[in-house]
Amino acid sequence: MKLLSSRLILLLTLSLFSIGITSPLAAQESESETPETLEEPLEIRESDPLFPLENPERPLTDSEAETLEAIVDELNTQATAELNAENPNTAFRIWYRELRLRRSLGLQAEIEALGRVGQIAWNQSRTPDVKIINERLNEINREITEQNLDQNQELLSSLAQAYQQIRAADKAASLYEKILDNARENNDERTAEQALIALGELYLAWFRYPEAAAVYTELLELVRSQYDDFNVMQYLEELAYIYDQLEQPEDAINIKQQLLASYLKKQDTAQILATQISLAQDYAILDQPNEAITLYEQSFTLAWAERQMGYASEALQNQAQLYESYEQLNDALTVYAEQVKVQETASDFYGLMNTYDRMGKIHLQQQNYDRALAFFEAGLDIAESLGYREAYFNAQIRRATNN
Repeated sequence: MKLLSSRLILLLTLSLFSIGITSPLAAQESESETPETLEEPLEIRESDPLFPLENPERPLTDSEAETLEAIVDELNTQATAELNAENPNTAFRIWYRELRLRRSLGLQAEIEALGRVGQIAWNQSRTPDVKIINERLNEINREITEQNLDQNQELLSSLAQAYQQIRAADKAASLYEKILDNARENNDERTAEQALIALGELYLAWFRYPEAAAVYTELLELVRSQYDDFNVMQYLEELAYIYDQLEQPEDAINIKQQLLASYLKKQDTAQILATQISLAQDYAILDQPNEAITLYEQSFTLAWAERQMGYASEALQNQAQLYESYEQLNDALTVYAEQVKVQETASDFYGLMNTYDRMGKIHLQQQNYDRALAFFEAGLDIAESLGYREAYFNAQIRRATNN
C-alpha cells in the first residue's frame, strides 16, 4: 500500500508538468485557442504519459483502477480551478484529457464524467464542446446496443441523465422509455416507477404537456394500486397543472374534483379555496356559469369566515367579472360592493382603487353618470395617495361630468 501511495504522489506531481500549463504565460497562450480549433479532442491517438498502458483494451487491475481514479480526479480539480480563474479553454483541454483517461475505467465512469463536463459546457454556452460530448455519448449509445448491454438499467439511466445534462431531451426520453420497457418485461415495478418519474420531470421541463399528461396518468394509476396516498395527491396536483397549461378544462375539472375531495377531508382551507376558485374558472370557460357562481359563493363564504381576505377578494372579483361577461350588470355591482368591504378590511388600497374603477365603468355603461362620478372620484382619492393613475381617473371624471 505504501508503494501505491508513493506512485500516486509521483504521478500527481508529474501531472502538473504534463498538462502543459507550467507557467502563467503558457496558460495565457492556451486561452487564445478556441473550441473550434480542437480536432476530435476525445479521440485516443496515443498512450497518455500520466497513465501509459501497453494494451488499452486490457481490463485494469484493482490497483491500476485506484491509481487512475486518483489521477483523473486530480485533473478534474485542476480543470475546475482553471475555469474559476477564468481560463475556460485551458479548463476544457484538461477536462478532455480527463475524459480520455477515464474511458479506461469503463462505460459507467465515462458516461458520468461526460455528463458532468457536458453540463458545464452547456452552462458556459460552449456549443462546440457540447456537440463533441454529444457525439461521444452517441457512440456509447451505439456501443451499448452492439454489445447487448441494453438490459443494463443502471448504464441506460446514467446515459439518459448525461443526455439531459446537455439538453438532448429526445435522446434522454428514448432511453427512459427503454428502461421502462425493460422494467415491464421483468415485472420490476420500482424501476418502472422511477423511469416514469424521470420521464414526467423531463417532459415538464421541456413544456411537453401532452406527453407529461400520459406519464402522470400512468403514475397515478400505479400509486393508487399501491395505496400510496401521498403520491396520489402529488400526481393529481401535477395533472391539474398540466391540464391547465393544455387549456383542457374538462380534464382539469375531473382531476380538481378529486383533489378537492381530499382537501375537504383534511380540512386544508387554503387548498380548498384555491381549488374551488380554479374549478369555478374551468366551469366558466366551459360556459357553465351557474356551477362557477356556486363555487365562487362557497369560496367567498369560507374565505370570509376564515379571514382569508386574498381568496375572498379573488372569488368576488371573478364572480363579478363573470356577471359582467353575461351582461348581468346589477349583479356584478352587488358583488363589487361586497368586494369593497373585503378590500377595506384588508387595507388593500390598490385593489380598492381598481374596484371603484370597475363600478364607475358599469355605471357609465348604464348611464348612471352621478354614480359613475362618485366612484371615479373615490378611485382618484386613492390614486393620489398612491401616486398612481391620477391622470386616468381625472379623464374618467371628465367623461362622467360631460355626460
